[in-house]
Amino acid sequence: YIGDAIMALFGAPLAHGDDAQRAVRAALGMVREMASLNDELAGLGLPRIAAGIGINTGNVVAGNMGSARRLNYTVIGDGVNLAARIEGLTRFYGVPLIVGESTAAAAPEFSYRELDLVRVKGKQEPVRIFEPLEAGAFVAEELERYHQALASYRARDWCRADEIFAALARAEPACPIHALYRRRIAHFIATPPDGAWDGVEVFNEK
Repeated sequence: YIGDAIMALFGAPLAHGDDAQRAVRAALGMVREMASLNDELAGLGLPRIAAGIGINTGNVVAGNMGSARRLNYTVIGDGVNLAARIEGLTRFYGVPLIVGESTAAAAPEFSYRELDLVRVKGKQEPVRIFEPLEAGAFVAEELERYHQALASYRARDWCRADEIFAALARAEPACPIHALYRRRIAHFIATPPDGAWDGVEVFNEK
């Protein structure tokens, strides 16, 4: 992995009331443009470019920070750290864009696929993470079946969950999420989790 990180801020220094929606809309536009660029690169025989975007909504401290010799306008706080952790998860889940549950709640006009319930480094409480979906990219029935599979997985109904994930994988073979859950299910069938298992995936690395 080689690359640079860019932070974009919505809602400061001026709030608009729909900053979460603006952030998700901008990110989906970036994903579309990246796909178009990669099509062009493939036509030229050049390597593809990958980018991961993580979005989180929360209270932060914003302002000019630094020293008397050098000041930069920036933001700090737990919400910023969580956004960075969420961005890092895009590589694990194989999707270009992930948002936290606070962003999904603040921008309900988009469709979302819930990816997982995770505990990231530096956070004690688990956080639900979601993949925003382009309009028409995933029909409502398939999305409902996916969330049924996720609910069955968390209820330890391994066979039912695997049956649905397998059907979804046949319909959407390029999606890595179905295969990820099928691997987990196969592991849990072979080695059942103990009674304390709560469906949370723990990430101890940044």
